[in-house]
Amino acid sequence: MSLTEEQIQSQMEHINDDRSGDLLAAGIVMLILPPIAVVLRFYCRKTMKVKLSWDDYFIVIAQVLMFGLCSEVMIGSQNGSGRHLLAVGLETIVTFAKLSWSFTCIYPFVVTFVKLSILYFYNRIFPKEVTSKTWRMCCSVLTLVNDIAILVLPVPILWKLQMPQSKKLGILGIFLLGSL
Repeated sequence: MSLTEEQIQSQMEHINDDRSGDLLAAGIVMLILPPIAVVLRFYCRKTMKVKLSWDDYFIVIAQVLMFGLCSEVMIGSQNGSGRHLLAVGLETIVTFAKLSWSFTCIYPFVVTFVKLSILYFYNRIFPKEVTSKTWRMCCSVLTLVNDIAILVLPVPILWKLQMPQSKKLGILGIFLLGSL
């Protein structure tokens, strides 16, 4: 993909923009606030002498994984994240790429465990209203949405590749085979 002269000029005008401080602040806030909520949740459960449930276990797993994400965001803020690629060195870009890859691998698990915690919480507080059929349907919809997102994710990048349309369709077909 090549840039137009106008795009290059626009990037050069913003080369010194730096949002790394914002990322660092977000990482710190997300490292502090969610654990407080989880600790308060367990404190309330203990105070009320309520037995732990699946929703509690899932939120703990999500929280542990979230520590990893927050750490990656904070380390990334010191390694190129939030800055223009043209303003950082190649070594920084490589480190940033590794952190981005790791973040991309962990994030879906965090989201999944948070969603599972919410669904099990709903099931616990509305046991009669949430039938087995409704429960299965909710899980199926979440799975379907995640599957579609995973399948659609590479399509825009694939269409930008400089290759014949027939090869693009062939590659897309291979990706779609993964859905079977």
